[in-house]
Amino acid sequence: MPTTVANRLVPAFHRWLSWLAAAAVLLVGTAVGLVLGSLDAARALSEARSRTIAELATVQAQLDGVLKQAIVGGDGIVHLIQHQGDLPPHLFDAMAKQTIADQRLIRTIAYAPNNVIARLYPLQGNEKALGLDYRSIPEQWTTVERAMQSGTPVLSGPVSLVQGGRAVIIRAPVVLREDGISGRSGYWGSVSIAGNIETILADGGVTGSQALRIAVRGKDGRGEEGDLVGGDPGVFADEPVKTRLGVPGGYWVLAATPMEGWPRMAAFESQYFVIAVLNSLLLAWLANLLVARVTERKRSHDALQLASTIVESTADGVVVTDPRGNIIATNPAFTEITGYSADEVRGRTPSVLKSDRQEEDFYGQLWASILTAGEWQGEIWNRRKSGEVYPEWLTISAVRGSGGEIRNFVGVFSDISAIKRTQADLERLAHFDPLTSLPNRVLFHDRVQHALERAQRYGHRVGVLLLDLDGFKTINDSLGHPVGDQLLQLVAARLGTCVRVEDTVARLGGDEFAVILSELGDGADAIEVIRRILAAIQVPFEMAGGTGMVTSSIGVAVFPDDGPNVTELIRNADAAMYEAKGAGRNTYRFYQRNMTAEAQKRLHTESSLRRAIDRKEFEVWYQPQFSLVDGAYLGAEALVRWRDPERGLIPPGDFIPLAERSGLVIPLGEQVLEQVGAAARRWLDEGLEIGRIGVNVAGPQIDRSDIVATLRAVIEHWRLPPSVFEIEITETVIMENPDHGRRVLNDIMALGITTAIDDFGTGYSSLAYLKRLPIGTIKLDRAFVNDLPDDPSDIAISRAVIALGHSLGFKVIAEGIETEAQRRFLREEGCDEGQGYLFARPMPAAEFGQWLRALSTLTS
Repeated sequence: MPTTVANRLVPAFHRWLSWLAAAAVLLVGTAVGLVLGSLDAARALSEARSRTIAELATVQAQLDGVLKQAIVGGDGIVHLIQHQGDLPPHLFDAMAKQTIADQRLIRTIAYAPNNVIARLYPLQGNEKALGLDYRSIPEQWTTVERAMQSGTPVLSGPVSLVQGGRAVIIRAPVVLREDGISGRSGYWGSVSIAGNIETILADGGVTGSQALRIAVRGKDGRGEEGDLVGGDPGVFADEPVKTRLGVPGGYWVLAATPMEGWPRMAAFESQYFVIAVLNSLLLAWLANLLVARVTERKRSHDALQLASTIVESTADGVVVTDPRGNIIATNPAFTEITGYSADEVRGRTPSVLKSDRQEEDFYGQLWASILTAGEWQGEIWNRRKSGEVYPEWLTISAVRGSGGEIRNFVGVFSDISAIKRTQADLERLAHFDPLTSLPNRVLFHDRVQHALERAQRYGHRVGVLLLDLDGFKTINDSLGHPVGDQLLQLVAARLGTCVRVEDTVARLGGDEFAVILSELGDGADAIEVIRRILAAIQVPFEMAGGTGMVTSSIGVAVFPDDGPNVTELIRNADAAMYEAKGAGRNTYRFYQRNMTAEAQKRLHTESSLRRAIDRKEFEVWYQPQFSLVDGAYLGAEALVRWRDPERGLIPPGDFIPLAERSGLVIPLGEQVLEQVGAAARRWLDEGLEIGRIGVNVAGPQIDRSDIVATLRAVIEHWRLPPSVFEIEITETVIMENPDHGRRVLNDIMALGITTAIDDFGTGYSSLAYLKRLPIGTIKLDRAFVNDLPDDPSDIAISRAVIALGHSLGFKVIAEGIETEAQRRFLREEGCDEGQGYLFARPMPAAEFGQWLRALSTLTS
């Protein structure tokens, strides 16, 4: 009986034992699967967040660039109001039109003295906003008031516009300068630049992203506290990655999640969990089949081996510690990233990787998060075995037992050095000139500010040098932009050899460079550096297109003597550079206080010039020209005069140089040709013999305008024979860009218009080159006529010019003949024609018409 019972109990025991063994194997495999599934889920989420951070950083830089374009777009208007005060409508419209043409994201620009909109551009479609008092709309007044109080631009919106639609608006407060020409000071009002929010977000990459769902929060620049600015509103509720973007008066918060959402994989959804469970089922089946403890252990070992293989194959570093934080396992990626082998770190704590970049408080908060929430995730700086410090994205999870006790800590991390390098590259593009690798204007301003702060602290002086290359435009236009770029790189390299290590060389744009000389004992200490720069730049440059030579004009302002801040130092150095150019170039000038007055005078004159062109305040006067052989009238030279309503008649010497430098000579020249054409048509209709009318053309009209098209239009509009005109160009203008000048003169000749070289002998032209030009006449400058026939030098020069002109086939006309002795000498030497007070003074058009009528009566 007992034997029979035993025989029945033993098989039952073995059956239960096999099921218990199978269940044990299945539980172990499931636990391993959960661990592996957790690691896999953490890895997937970590990779997704790393990718999202990298892509969001690109969007941040793109959006920052778009906003800065809008901010810079209105700087010119704000600065001009600060200096000048109220702007004439046409000037505001012109500047606003140019700004909007350059920046398509700008919708409108509002001009609001005393915070009431007085002007808008464009006005069409925005009429309802005209006359708006910002104080009447609380939503907009809040940011206008913030801008007034801070004295700096503040971003508003998105807000609903009175004229319809929504936009973000940059409120720029305007405070009149005490030294401005308006004579006023204090708060003037504001300039508001309204940007199309949809265009800003689209150009900035917020909307239209194929990879990310992006949202922006921070209405009115209030960051996390602000309402939604744009993008997908559901992003902020989905545990997004975030970054800040500074905007005027505050910041925006950019948040992003992947387009398909975060990987939300539970541990049991991982393929590793499935593999582990399947293997556990297989082991359980084998255990049940063999009923052998050895088989159970073998299958458990295989399952763990599989888990190890999976962990070792991942690209992310994995480190597992015991509850006390001692490392018990790592994977190959850990070794690849850190440089430490598993044996080197086993039994040690992860502090072996500590970089000392973070404070102790940082680690305290990290462990507090792990112990309370069970997880910590973020960016951390660690140190490789080689000593190199690197950034990583790290996720630390606490693995708890069934009783809630911590059994292990698992860290999964990835090296994000590449992402950081991308961010650094973007930062470099924002602060360095890509052509020369020198600091750009933004970084230059920052370094000047830093140098001034140090100088105030230690009692030093700081020199600010502005350099402009003389002759660069000629090389750039004649040899091509690639050669011009190479020249700028060579200049940058030479400038670097002329300064000390603690000094800064920057490129501000075009051919304009700047130098910061720090820690000077006296302003005169800068002279040695300046002389080295002048000497270095004037040495010929060897370039791909041949040898080129330029010189430099340098303006110097010294802190604190010439200005207490960055803006005034740069402005005063620019004024000094202007004086250096006027002094003959290839030299330098230290700032003098009278230069500010001169600069303000130039600014005022230029503003008056623009107004005069708009109001057509210019008159054309005419000075007759005669044959020195028989005294016959041959034609006249057209001379421009400015009749200012306040100052009266202004001679050309007081405004033509500034008109040429500012480019205003182009519209001025078009008005002169139009007046000459209209007058010539009237006189010809009267049957008067007017001969040829000589019209002076300046360098910018040759270089930057289509002078040939202008002449053709005048001839066709007034139905004039081309022989009525003769175009006078100085030899210096021709030689600044010989190839282009020759093409223009050939095109003018093709119209049937003759050309003449004005002020001959005062430039540096090559007679051999002039011989190849389609020129009919050269004009002997009045400087060589004044002292004839008494001065031996003027006698020799005049004879040489007349003889050389005739030998080259040119007619010669002398300017400034005032005495009979001068006329007699020039006629005897063979000079063909002449003009001057001896024959007739310059006359207004009406008086010249009467003169022509009187001449016609005498000769009829």
